Amino acid sequence: KMASIKVASSHDAMELHHAQLRALYAVIHLVAILISKIDTTQTLFAPANAPLLQASHWRTAVRMDDFYGRGFGFHYKPEIRNILRVVKIAKGSVDKTASADIANPYMRNIAIMGWGWVYSQATILNNLGFSIEGVNDIGTDSRGQQPTIEQMRTFMNLVEDPIVSGVSKMASSDAAVEKTFVIPPPFRSQAGEPSHDEAEGANDNASPTLPSFSMVGVNEPVHARLISYFLRPLDLPGHKPVSVNELVRDQDSSKPHSLITDALDGLQTISAKIDTFLRPGPNTCASGLILHFHGGGFISQSSKSHAVYLRQWAADIPDAVILSIDYQVAPEAQYPVALQECVFAYTWAIHNCHRLGTTAERIVLTGDSAGGNLAVAVAMKVVESEFRKPDGLVLAYPALNLTSGWSPSRLLSFFDPLLPVSVVE
Repeated sequence: KMASIKVASSHDAMELHHAQLRALYAVIHLVAILISKIDTTQTLFAPANAPLLQASHWRTAVRMDDFYGRGFGFHYKPEIRNILRVVKIAKGSVDKTASADIANPYMRNIAIMGWGWVYSQATILNNLGFSIEGVNDIGTDSRGQQPTIEQMRTFMNLVEDPIVSGVSKMASSDAAVEKTFVIPPPFRSQAGEPSHDEAEGANDNASPTLPSFSMVGVNEPVHARLISYFLRPLDLPGHKPVSVNELVRDQDSSKPHSLITDALDGLQTISAKIDTFLRPGPNTCASGLILHFHGGGFISQSSKSHAVYLRQWAADIPDAVILSIDYQVAPEAQYPVALQECVFAYTWAIHNCHRLGTTAERIVLTGDSAGGNLAVAVAMKVVESEFRKPDGLVLAYPALNLTSGWSPSRLLSFFDPLLPVSVVE
């Protein structure tokens, strides 16, 4: 019986291998067509209006699920492939839970974890050679159904789950300052024009006069997160001034509480207090300011999603404070709301740098994916307006080509478990 199982699994593996080769040949054929349509010495981007080049046509020709199963991530190193397997299982768990239409958020989280366990066991058995029905469909959109905005948000925001974020806090570098606050919107006159020249005392959080270009379209407060490895003298809007002798810790009252999350927060607070006593501090403002814009496809995530590596940055660059902007996301906030809020936050931070515990002698803009797009756009806006320019940009896989035409990275989306073709569209 075991011998017959091995023969069957070997046959299935061969079939899967052949299917992958057929799909890969289809992609190579598409590349050949693209090369014939463009001058590769001038551009790597193909026109999107040619009938043979439409993504919908090639999505039916190249079966996405052929790149899943035991041969999943064949073009990645084993270390990356293992990480992507976890991503695939998480996406499949979210998709399965979404199909059940569970309204209660706690029950929804339990369902996601349950399906994650089931899918992980099925994947392990499949990789060991056992033929598990349906395992190749985990995390794929091969049935032709594009994921909804809410599905993508749930998947991309899994890192913000209280348990996940609590564990990641304990594993990440500790920061003496991690505080969320709100940047007040520009004061507007009765005529509706933005201005920061309101009467003294009319607004406790009033900023010095900001350039008019930065206040266009900003009608609501802008949320932000401040992170610093050392204690800094702070005067954040909505908070009492903080001296360097006080421990600054963010207490997010909006997040759900449980025995587990409260225990994790308690351990983190004890660790922070011990670390603060042992860590020498400069008792001065930092000289650098890092303005961070988070990724998330313009539709999801926040500064909290990216706080793990931001804390590490704060430890690696102790003479700088990090200000991460929680701009509003689409589709609730349509373009150019996110860009306008980021430009406003940039000019506000420069005019109020001492309130953030920095002299801002050096300013760096950074972002990943959609955040990289916003970092470049903010830099272009301030250069056009002859405002204080940033001293540098650090971009991680920035989304700078938002057209529907084919490009090298768009071709790779055939194999991408995080952002497949349908999600990019």
